[in-house]
Amino acid sequence: MNEAARTLFEYSDFTSFSKLHTDVKTNNCRIYKAGWEREGDVWVFTIQADRFLRNMVRAIVGTLLEVGRGKLTVDGFRQVIEAKDRGKGWYIGSWTCPVSGECDLSRPIIRSITNKISRNMWVLYAFLSAFLLGCYEVNKKMSLNGNAVIPVLFFNTLFSSLIFLPFIVLSYTTDVLDGSLLYVPRVSFETHVAVFIKAVIVLSSWIFGYFALKHLPLTLSGPIKATQPVLTLVGALVIFGERLNLYQWIGVAFAVASFYLLSVSGKKEGIRFTHNKWIYFTVLSVMLGALSGLYDKYLMGSLDVMTVQVWFNVYQCAIMLAILLFLWYPRRKHTTPFTWRWNIIFISVFLCIADWVYFYALSDPDSMISIVSMIRRSNVLVTFAAGALFFHEKNLKNKAIDLLLVLIGMIFLYLGTR
Repeated sequence: MNEAARTLFEYSDFTSFSKLHTDVKTNNCRIYKAGWEREGDVWVFTIQADRFLRNMVRAIVGTLLEVGRGKLTVDGFRQVIEAKDRGKGWYIGSWTCPVSGECDLSRPIIRSITNKISRNMWVLYAFLSAFLLGCYEVNKKMSLNGNAVIPVLFFNTLFSSLIFLPFIVLSYTTDVLDGSLLYVPRVSFETHVAVFIKAVIVLSSWIFGYFALKHLPLTLSGPIKATQPVLTLVGALVIFGERLNLYQWIGVAFAVASFYLLSVSGKKEGIRFTHNKWIYFTVLSVMLGALSGLYDKYLMGSLDVMTVQVWFNVYQCAIMLAILLFLWYPRRKHTTPFTWRWNIIFISVFLCIADWVYFYALSDPDSMISIVSMIRRSNVLVTFAAGALFFHEKNLKNKAIDLLLVLIGMIFLYLGTR
């Protein structure tokens, strides 16, 4: 039964164990612990998750008991989960357990522990992700100044993959991480394809964004990227049916106004939005980033955090290796030379932590991708400060006004979630 229980860590959709005709938005849960232990004369089943569906625990236990009685194999238990059919899971009634006498599997004790994200905690996680993302952008700018873009991006993906490699090895070869937030479950080929698509979208956004950041001031590129949630919002309204209240619409209006003022500030530095190719690169990066955000919400509705983050980093590294070897390396003597800088490592560290927190926020069924994406753009605070302090960029007063509009928009968005 414990072998079957451990397979629960590999799934997030538990429709087969949910009560029918409920008004929940999703049947996805993340199970961190599940197992049987004998305590004296009774068997105790303990299960821990971020949330439980109605009657979910009883249905899981009832199905596991069928495994214990030899009526269902471990593979059969997997098939029950993958069927996503409530009629496949066994329902069991209420039990009491003897504290003495012969122990049998017909009368177990059940302990369930919920690690649910507190109401609106996903908003705070989004702000934390924004701060870390700002640190990532600053280190990225330091790495790219006067440097070759493709090698910097390759090493970013390489170190990000290496950070997660131990978790893959430990998850696949031992039970040390079983049930923890760092466990990497085995997933299907279809899941790998879905994550690979994300890797292509994100990497495309990064390529455009890296080249643009190399040539544009942080105090200009940062606020432009902060308007990305407007595109995400349109997609969220159309695809996910999300609805914004008055406060949130006001926040979006401020974001749109800030983009216009940024174009005015850019002209004062000789950067015309309609004639500068790096501005176009930034816009393309923003559009692909918005598409990635929408796709993230879709993925996090059926996959766990580690599956998405680990494998999309691995696939990005593989793609960048091909680009490095076949596109950049043959032409390296005719382009900007590559110089190693220690900031390159910090790019990967800050990005991995920022993305993990971001995916965890999206794993909350109540989270809204349009709001999470908007809050993530508040990383512009960090990039703006760095542009002023470390890079001594110009025209700060006008850009500060533009930034203020972005921040006011963030405040209204937060008020709209209360």
